[in-house]
Amino acid sequence: MRGAGCVINDIFDKDLDAQVERTKNRPLASGSLTLKQAYIFLGLLLITGFAIWLFLNQTAKAISFVGLGMACIYPLMKRLTKYPQIFLGFTFNIGALVGYAAIAGKLEFTSYIIYIGCIFWTIAYDTIYAHQDIEDDIKASIKSTAISFGKWNKLIIFLCFIIFYKMIEISAKFSGNTSSETIFLFPSLLYMAWQTLSVNLKNPQDCMAKFKSNAYILGCLIFISLLIINFAK
Repeated sequence: MRGAGCVINDIFDKDLDAQVERTKNRPLASGSLTLKQAYIFLGLLLITGFAIWLFLNQTAKAISFVGLGMACIYPLMKRLTKYPQIFLGFTFNIGALVGYAAIAGKLEFTSYIIYIGCIFWTIAYDTIYAHQDIEDDIKASIKSTAISFGKWNKLIIFLCFIIFYKMIEISAKFSGNTSSETIFLFPSLLYMAWQTLSVNLKNPQDCMAKFKSNAYILGCLIFISLLIINFAK
């Protein structure tokens, strides 16, 4: 479904992508793929997602439908609002609620805390990502938090990281873990601080590297930390 969301985004943005140096060679923007081919591929992805959806409980099914609608709306946000990364956060992390509901059969306080935390994480890393194209985006009238936050970019990025960290910590405590156990999450906070301080927002290559590190390094750090916390109980 993440793939389907990317296809929907590229269909909406094919003309905008053609105006941005980094994205002008994307398949639809460059013309190497046709819209018909994109719709066929999107259909295959949605059919696959639907096959999985059939096995979910009613709560998870309902949330999935909401998520699909949000994915369809998201590409419009960069045209309508100065803060599309906020809507992306709500959209991209809907899987946290779907996964929780699929296991627990319902949504609980912990699931909302995780969801809110991940929204702020997305705002942080996607603001870094958006700095790659900031000059072309301004010319093409594409809106983003990278433009809107202005000189406060690094401060807001770090505040978003801190909120994300605290939400994960709170969710761990509500799941029965103690403060001495959640200390294992601390290395991830240090990495967030280092990422914010070291990123060169005027260097597209560094922005992309830091953006990717949120999955390859920060995400792995949090995952390993939560495993350790679980075994430490």
